Amino acid sequence: MLKYFTKLISAVILVSFFGNSIGFAGNMTVVYIGAKNCPNCRKYEANDEQNFVKALKSKKTSYKTVMVESFADISQEADYPKELKFIPKEGQLSRGTPHFVLLDGKNIILSVKGYDYANHEIMQTLN
Repeated sequence: MLKYFTKLISAVILVSFFGNSIGFAGNMTVVYIGAKNCPNCRKYEANDEQNFVKALKSKKTSYKTVMVESFADISQEADYPKELKFIPKEGQLSRGTPHFVLLDGKNIILSVKGYDYANHEIMQTLN
């Protein structure tokens, strides 16, 4: 009986804390991290970026771009604007572009390399 009661209390606490789902605060942003020497970034920018940004706007999600020097190292805080300098450290970023980071305020929700996978994962997360 005590085990059942303990589990019930735990469930009530979790539902009270998280609600019926773990929702987002509503300040969603996708940060695209590209590199000056990245051919896949140029391909994404030419072929997919415009439609991706439109899809994000339909989800009330903003979009920001960070252009780093090299896809071999995307962890240099100096490459990021002041308001996004937390991303390399918090997101444990090291290398690889194009890279996409989904933020809820200053909380990293998702960090994904490659446009096709990022598009799928980000849109699924925003639904």
